[in-house]
Amino acid sequence: VSVLYWRKGGMLRRAGWILQASAGAGSPLVPAKTLRSELDQREREAMRREDAEAKKLPRDVLPPKKYRPMSLRAREEVMRRESSGFEHITVDDDAFGQRLDEFVLGKYPHLSYKRMQGMVEKGLIYRYRHTGKRQIATMTDRLQRGEMVVLPPAVREEAATLSHLNEGRDGIVEPQIIDDPALARSGPDGRPARKRPPLSAKLREEAFKWVVYKNKHCIVLNKPSGVPINGGPGIGINVADMLPAWKFSNPHAPLLVHRLDRDTSGILVLARNPDAQRMLGRMFVRRSTPYSVYWGVLVGKPASKFGRIRMHLEVNKQKGGTHIVARTTPTRDSRAAIAEYVVNASASDFACHVSFYPLTSQTSQLRIMAAHALGCPILGDAKFGGDEAFPPSMSSFFDPDEKGIQLHLHHRKIQLPYKNSTGEFEVVNAPVPPALATTMKKLGWSVEVDDVMLPG
Repeated sequence: VSVLYWRKGGMLRRAGWILQASAGAGSPLVPAKTLRSELDQREREAMRREDAEAKKLPRDVLPPKKYRPMSLRAREEVMRRESSGFEHITVDDDAFGQRLDEFVLGKYPHLSYKRMQGMVEKGLIYRYRHTGKRQIATMTDRLQRGEMVVLPPAVREEAATLSHLNEGRDGIVEPQIIDDPALARSGPDGRPARKRPPLSAKLREEAFKWVVYKNKHCIVLNKPSGVPINGGPGIGINVADMLPAWKFSNPHAPLLVHRLDRDTSGILVLARNPDAQRMLGRMFVRRSTPYSVYWGVLVGKPASKFGRIRMHLEVNKQKGGTHIVARTTPTRDSRAAIAEYVVNASASDFACHVSFYPLTSQTSQLRIMAAHALGCPILGDAKFGGDEAFPPSMSSFFDPDEKGIQLHLHHRKIQLPYKNSTGEFEVVNAPVPPALATTMKKLGWSVEVDDVMLPG
């Protein structure tokens, strides 16, 4: 994975990704509401300064104009006049927060999953945001209320053909078995489960230790670092194959609500039925208030004690791997990545403990922000931080030439949309993993510190 920089007027723009909010080293932390209003005000001031500076530049070095798409209402008028055969479906409240692949299969249950995946990768199935901006879709996209999903005529044609072929002698349609582990089900939505390898008693016992919270709607796990979500060639233990271990009294295996990187530890939410999965999935759509907290140990120290990071990421899948381009302004294919951060503690200028509060759910967004917006990669992040993530200044904790240190990024806390006996929303904390706790204790930092923006 590589991250490219965007040039403006021949200069490398890194500071444009983050709003600098200055605060003294000894200044006390302010309430979350005051902090967020100050960040909003400073962001507006920074945008006005950028516009004023752009007007002074010669015309040949002006940045490209921002892409202003057609409004969704105007686009709907154009689509009514077209006779292309494409189907345009507006996302309502019931489909809000649902994954794209599950949304399409819900409309056309007889469609082949692999065929649908090919259409998405070729750009035949795409989305229009509520602003009218066309967005290249992926299978795991969470749909937002008011946007539009566009399906080509081949979806209806193939679904109709498969429906006819799958009709049994009694006229009953047989559902198709999906081989993709991301969509493996145990029956709550009517599809038969993918055959999974049997779980040993030792693995089931280990799975029970991961559970940190459970109610009738969801299960919250504390996933260890190094365990991937889905399986594949050469991959052993993974969360998808362990889902039957968390059935408990439910007749069906739970469903994945979101994902974590393989090297990231911490909270992973599972839904115990499709309705809960759809509702919980809305928490991970773009939002104005953070519902979760990530802890990280960064190499170096940001210039500001708190701030808001805004980037625009383009994810392109190529033969050599995934290619990520980070920009300061939106493009047709980019997706906004926004997060707030607060520095909780620091050890001089060579390390700091940071709480991240994501407002979007883009792939590896916090790791990219730390390495290329803050200029302080997460300790142990060889993928995005390179050699800078293994500094010689911390050789007393580990061998910087070994490159075997665990990624110091942990999904620490989440607020669930369920209330407890006192009438407050449930806040679940995941215990800090041993590697991160050891580093924090050696640096003199407490592992029980509370978060200013999401206390509990």
